[in-house]
Amino acid sequence: MSHAPPETSPRKKRQRSFIALAILLPLTLAETRYDSVREWLHGRDLIAHDVAFGQSLPFNGNDWRLADLRSGKAGRLPAF
Repeated sequence: MSHAPPETSPRKKRQRSFIALAILLPLTLAETRYDSVREWLHGRDLIAHDVAFGQSLPFNGNDWRLADLRSGKAGRLPAF
């Protein structure tokens, strides 16, 4: 005697797929965004830091160095 699993209807398969999607999609987003959210909630990137010229500080996962305070031509105000 063969013990084959019972055939499920296409409607039942579709319903199971939507349920799995509703469960797995939020879990996937939570897994991929966990580190970013943890850093954001920790609040290190929300606080301004004073630095001297040439000094570098970690910010947003990178080491940033203050090199200059001048802006490019597009950011300059016209002379009055």
